[in-house]
Amino acid sequence: MFKNIIRDVIKVHLQGKLRLFILLLLGITISILYISYPAVLTWTEGSSSLSGQIIAIDPGHGGFDGGAVSKDGSLHEKTVNLNISLYLRDYLQEAGAFVIMTREEDVDLTGNATKNKKRIDFNNRLKVINESDADLLLSIHLNSIPSSRWYGAQTFYHSKSEESERLAKLIQDEFKNNLNTTREALTEDVLIMLKNTNVTSALVEAGFLSNPGELELLKSKEYQLKVAESIYHALLRYFDGDEV
Repeated sequence: MFKNIIRDVIKVHLQGKLRLFILLLLGITISILYISYPAVLTWTEGSSSLSGQIIAIDPGHGGFDGGAVSKDGSLHEKTVNLNISLYLRDYLQEAGAFVIMTREEDVDLTGNATKNKKRIDFNNRLKVINESDADLLLSIHLNSIPSSRWYGAQTFYHSKSEESERLAKLIQDEFKNNLNTTREALTEDVLIMLKNTNVTSALVEAGFLSNPGELELLKSKEYQLKVAESIYHALLRYFDGDEV
């Protein structure tokens, strides 16, 4: 298994480039060298239940695909998805988790493709996740519908997985405790990121861009941090074996 490997090389195709991840276990730190560009992340051992866990985060959309957009055009889903994901990544790394991101900037995963870009983007995200040996996946999104009355963060899971259900319900419980929502976690078996991954997974819709009040919240760093922190606490509970 991945966690027992002292030295390993993972090859992942992102944005049409080959990024080489060299993992070196030295004492309590793993350094990840992104060969395709100068960047270094670290994994530091912690004392929490998250220490050593491998978490995949998929910030929905990106690049050519902006996702949902607010009615006034002031905010694109892809931007908030990425911000929340990066805040969550930082929380998890501080707790000793190893985090794999499908993207860390405003990009898509289509390479030089000019056709079927959406399908190619999804396929490459799935490739990263399914080859990562992750303990679980979090896919971060926002909601938007024609009516402006609906609001509230909500979590979805695939009915085939009892562990995914437990994860999603813990996340939703934290949302109900910390955010303005009374929604429940729901099964959703048609979502690509849930039905085509081989790991425990949950998809988060962090709020409605179509609701004016929630739109203003989603614009703020403070609220984005609050969403990330809620997910983080749910993951602590998940690896502690909690139930809802």
